[in-house]
Amino acid sequence: MLRRLVDHPLTERVVIALIVLNAITLGLETSASAMGSIMMLLILIFYVFAVMATKLFGETHEETFGSIGASMLSLFQVMTLDAWSDGLMRPMLEKHPHA
Repeated sequence: MLRRLVDHPLTERVVIALIVLNAITLGLETSASAMGSIMMLLILIFYVFAVMATKLFGETHEETFGSIGASMLSLFQVMTLDAWSDGLMRPMLEKHPHA
């Protein structure tokens, strides 16, 4: 019975798939710390620019840059190009033409 299971072609495919899955898992495990460091650096850069945007544009555009959290969300919207020209940039250009 065991001999028939070992010689079955589907068993060979499953074993190969498990080996590939193991390699992918090990790759994800080894890159997790590097990805965490990159995420922390990205958050730090976002925070610095959110503070700058809050100080520069917070008084005139309180809805989008009134707080650091709102500024971070607006900067993320600009970074992902999510309707930033209509909802974010055009109202800013009215009061800050060189922004």
